[in-house]
Amino acid sequence: MAHYSNGGYSGDEHDSRSDSRPGSDLGDKPTYLLEHLATFTVHQESGIVYPADGMRRLLQLEKTTGIWSQKMQLCLDKQWILIMDFESGNIIEKFPASLIQEPTAFTSNDPMEMYNNILVFIVGNGGNSSRSEMHIFQVSI
Repeated sequence: MAHYSNGGYSGDEHDSRSDSRPGSDLGDKPTYLLEHLATFTVHQESGIVYPADGMRRLLQLEKTTGIWSQKMQLCLDKQWILIMDFESGNIIEKFPASLIQEPTAFTSNDPMEMYNNILVFIVGNGGNSSRSEMHIFQVSI
């Protein structure tokens, strides 16, 4: 189910700082409620390359240290994917849509399955020296 929110963003291509301007108008852009579960660096050495690798690691973490989720909103804003704080509406991260790779959904109809509506995507590095990141969310319905 889509939710709508007001918020803003700065001009950086991949901005993980919370320097947004909540007063900016996002209008009627689709915004979805979700829980951020994990972010992993994508590289061969860690064994996290594909979305299924991220899901395996998430389930391992759940069994060992646990997962601390954070309620967020994901907004599709023209050429950008915005990740916003649920309560304040501040933009936490934003990514150019052109850098999104391997968007994948893991779903289950099993009512006992804790992670039954998962969205995973990789944000490519855009050709610079930084590594790609994998983001994992539980999508609220």
